[in-house]
Amino acid sequence: KGVKTFDVDMKEGKVFIGLDEDVPIGIDKLNKAVKEAGFTLKSISLSVGGNLHKSEEGLILITEGTQQKFLLYDKKSLSQTLSKNLEKRVIEIMDQGKKVLIEGQAHKHKDNFPALTIEHLEIIK
Repeated sequence: KGVKTFDVDMKEGKVFIGLDEDVPIGIDKLNKAVKEAGFTLKSISLSVGGNLHKSEEGLILITEGTQQKFLLYDKKSLSQTLSKNLEKRVIEIMDQGKKVLIEGQAHKHKDNFPALTIEHLEIIK
């Protein structure tokens, strides 16, 4: 439900999924679907657009359509939140109220929302 497009590359072992904007990204659902298909999910790469916010957990991205939250991490360290330089850049963008597109790896976080490493950050508005 909510899958707009998909493409499977068996040689590379990758699946590309395009979701409707009003569908939240469910890490558990993706893991389950891949497992039921007889495969193991190695990683989840996402391109997610939205607005940056500060929360008790740290800096987060909130998507436009579903208002889904992603705790942001630096790609160099999944055990720590953002590096000082990246944190400064994210805060500057957040203070300007600009929308961003973030590409990175998603993983399950201990709280109720997933985490997302920042591999690429682009201002879109």
